[in-house]
Amino acid sequence: RREERPAAERREERRREERPKEERRREERSREERPREDRREERSRAEQPTATIQVSGLPENGVTEERMEAMAWDHAVAAGCSMPNSVHFEQNSSSALLEFPHKDAAKMFKEHAGSKLEVDGFMLTLRYLRAPG
Repeated sequence: RREERPAAERREERRREERPKEERRREERSREERPREDRREERSRAEQPTATIQVSGLPENGVTEERMEAMAWDHAVAAGCSMPNSVHFEQNSSSALLEFPHKDAAKMFKEHAGSKLEVDGFMLTLRYLRAPG
């Protein structure tokens, strides 16, 4: 026994079959590109300055909070920006947070340092910390 489909569903299927192949390909490409656009938008948002910079790639031993703070202050002076309000390691993580008084200071710091910061021979990665959500 053949299962009956709703008339609207049958009409939609016929309409899809009648459309030219190129139109269907365009529609499929459009669907595939949406996630790519979402990722692009997320990357763009992640590159927007915030007042907090996350430093990742810290070794388990070898870099202390005090040493990280000293290097952050040196780089802030060289960049001509405000000093970080605080530098602290994140628990159970290989990263630290540099908290600046405002996002312009963090932006100047990151522009001066680039995406990497060398501390005691270790190359650490810098990125703006995004608020959750």
